[in-house]
Amino acid sequence: MAKKKVFGTVVGLAALAAAGKFGYDKYKKTKDDFEKEEADSSNDSIRKYNSIFDSKVVEVEDEDFQGCELQTIGSKFVLDLGLAKFDKDVYVSLNAKCSSVTIIVPENISAVADIKATAGFVHNYAQEPENKEEEVSVYVVGDAVASTVEIIPMNFYLDEELSDEDFEDELDGEDDFENEEITIEAADEEPAAKAAEESVKED
Repeated sequence: MAKKKVFGTVVGLAALAAAGKFGYDKYKKTKDDFEKEEADSSNDSIRKYNSIFDSKVVEVEDEDFQGCELQTIGSKFVLDLGLAKFDKDVYVSLNAKCSSVTIIVPENISAVADIKATAGFVHNYAQEPENKEEEVSVYVVGDAVASTVEIIPMNFYLDEELSDEDFEDELDGEDDFENEEITIEAADEEPAAKAAEESVKED
C-alpha cells in the first residue's frame, strides 16, 4: 500500500514537472515571437508593440503617429502619445489579456473607445476635451479579456494648482497652527515661572 502511494506521488510530481516545462516552453516561444514581430515592424508606418508577463512603456515623441497594434498578455503596458503629432484620425488596435493598459493622448484631441471588454473594464477620460484644437481623433478598437484599459489625456493625474482662495485658506491654517504652538509653549512655561517665584519668597 505504501509503495502504491509513493509511486503515485512520483508520477504526480513528474506530471507537474512536465506541465511546468511545457508551460515555460510555450511562454518562451510566444515571447520570442512577440519580440521578433515587434522588431520586424520597426520601420513600418503601423508599428506593433507586444508584451507578455512584463511591464512596458512605449513613448512616441515628436513624430507623426500613424497608428499601431498592441498585444499584451499578463502585462502592465503604457502607450504614451502625449507628445506625438497627428495629421489625421489614427487607429490603435488592441488585444489585451489579463493586462492593465494605459493609453495617453494629447490634451487637445479626443479619443474614441470601441473595445469589447470581457470580465474587464474600459475607462475613456479623453472624450471631446474642452480645449480641443485638432480635428483628428484616436480610435482604440479591439478586445480586452480580464483586463483594465484606461485612455487618458496628458497630465491627467497631475495635481491641479491651488486657486488663490485655497492658497489663502492654507496660509490661514498654518497661522492657526503656529498660534496654537505658541499657546502651548506659554502654558508649559507658567508652572516653571510660579515655581521660581515661590522659591524666591521662601528665601
